[in-house]
Amino acid sequence: MAHKILIVDDESGLVAELRELLTDFQYDVITAKDGIEGMVRAKKEKPDLIIMDVLMPGMSGFETAEAMKNLAQIDKHVPIIMISGRPSMENYFEGSKAFVFLSKPFNYKELLEAIAEALKQKEAAEHMPPVVADDLGRIAKKVMIIGTEEAVLRKVKQTLQLLGIKADLILDEREVFEKIEGETPGVILAEYCKRVENLNTSAIYRELKKDPVMKEIPFAVLCREEDCLDAQLEMPEAEIITFIENTDLSRKILSFLEAKGRQH
Repeated sequence: MAHKILIVDDESGLVAELRELLTDFQYDVITAKDGIEGMVRAKKEKPDLIIMDVLMPGMSGFETAEAMKNLAQIDKHVPIIMISGRPSMENYFEGSKAFVFLSKPFNYKELLEAIAEALKQKEAAEHMPPVVADDLGRIAKKVMIIGTEEAVLRKVKQTLQLLGIKADLILDEREVFEKIEGETPGVILAEYCKRVENLNTSAIYRELKKDPVMKEIPFAVLCREEDCLDAQLEMPEAEIITFIENTDLSRKILSFLEAKGRQH
């Protein structure tokens, strides 16, 4: 059965182009011209994925996406790809249900790749046992992800968001402490970095453990197999999540979060 995609955009020309493109790639396409109609169509048609413009008459894409999160009739795992002619709008969707943000005019290859990856992540989330989501919720109300391999870590963030977990991706050491001052995370996941100019994992770990509050926050180091021993020597009290292939990482992180949730 073809995956069903809902396009919500008031730009009729673009909607027609996307409908033709996605139909050619064997997707079942439905459309809506604004946020209100989009919510109605989503409740009735049960799409597998939603592509939505940010700036529309009436409800904005941001308001519509937030409202959809609270509707029982809409599957909580449905990813939303936000699109806008204003690249700066991407900042508004950190931690939201949006799977990814694309600036108009976008490359159709980029869109098709984003759709394929979003659907893959959605199916993975749907096949997780219900107990996992419950256990994650106990510990991981907000996860801070720290590292430099942006493409790999962004996929981790997207997986967590599909499970309803807020996640921040931090690529610079200075921003780590700025974020923590604003909101204490429930869990910290840090890629093992020691030869990167703007990020040293063991330095971050040592600094955070000086704080009595942060000392109690679970801190896991994401470590490739060849660096595992170095990471253990530098941070002997930290949890080490070792991975070989990038595809293993999200699964191992979810297992770690589930275990921590059961402990709490």
